[in-house]
Amino acid sequence: MTKQLRLQEKFSNNNGLNPELIINKGAELSKPLQNSSFKITKYDVVKPLGADNTKVVMPNNNNNKPITPPKQEIDPRWML
Repeated sequence: MTKQLRLQEKFSNNNGLNPELIINKGAELSKPLQNSSFKITKYDVVKPLGADNTKVVMPNNNNNKPITPPKQEIDPRWML
């Protein structure tokens, strides 16, 4: 049992809670973990769903060009 699990078990027990550990069904449990106060729940690996047939239509924007600020006319009086 790792240090983190031992601390979690101690913290939960001190607060009157039963710690729960959710692990993969194929995982092997060590003896200290089996003898701990953890409520051990195992889960099966769920296969991912297939791709759906939802088509997303992207708008054809030509607005992806960078915006350039307009050039400002420099007053010739300031050019000395």
